[in-house]
Amino acid sequence: YVLFTDGEEQGLLGAACFVDSHPELKETLSLVVNVESRGQRGALLMFETTANNQAMIDLYRQGVPVPVSFSIATSVYQMMQNDTDLSEFMLDGYAGLNFACIEGAEVYHTENDTFEGIDRNTVYHYLQTTSGFVDYLCRADVSAVAGSQQDAVFFPLLQGNLITMGDATAKGLAWGGAALACAWIAYLLIARKISGKSLLKTMGVQLGMMAVCGLI
Repeated sequence: YVLFTDGEEQGLLGAACFVDSHPELKETLSLVVNVESRGQRGALLMFETTANNQAMIDLYRQGVPVPVSFSIATSVYQMMQNDTDLSEFMLDGYAGLNFACIEGAEVYHTENDTFEGIDRNTVYHYLQTTSGFVDYLCRADVSAVAGSQQDAVFFPLLQGNLITMGDATAKGLAWGGAALACAWIAYLLIARKISGKSLLKTMGVQLGMMAVCGLI
């Protein structure tokens, strides 16, 4: 199905009407791909997924020529109060992914948000992503989406590559990295290559930078 909706800014009216009018589709549709736009340039970012996204991220990685997404982006978006048409499908239990370009958002909902202002490379990435992904989904086995029980951690590495791993693997790497860092700091302290005072100063600077970034 290809769905064009209206009334999104007035309260997701078109998407809500479609979901309410077609309850039978819940048994036949495995995945919803929602295409948004908040800016006029930059890559088409996959910025939101439904929960337990490991299987759909694997499909996205395999089916899109140039995947651009960060799992931290999906985590941040979940904390925001924004909604898109995908929200109506998510409330009804559908699995889905959300796409948008976000650079140049200063013109969003202004008279400068025009066709002439859209970067043609961005338009091409839209075309490349949506046509490639939907074509792949029509041929792929998507049954794993419904049975997926964990979230993925993912990020792009060089153009066209998306590194993905299960949440458990990512946590293991994080704890392992923390343990190695602690061991290295202990060695530096024991070998007197660093003083406790300079260590605390460095940690304070790092925590301050993290706090400032979080506030921004």
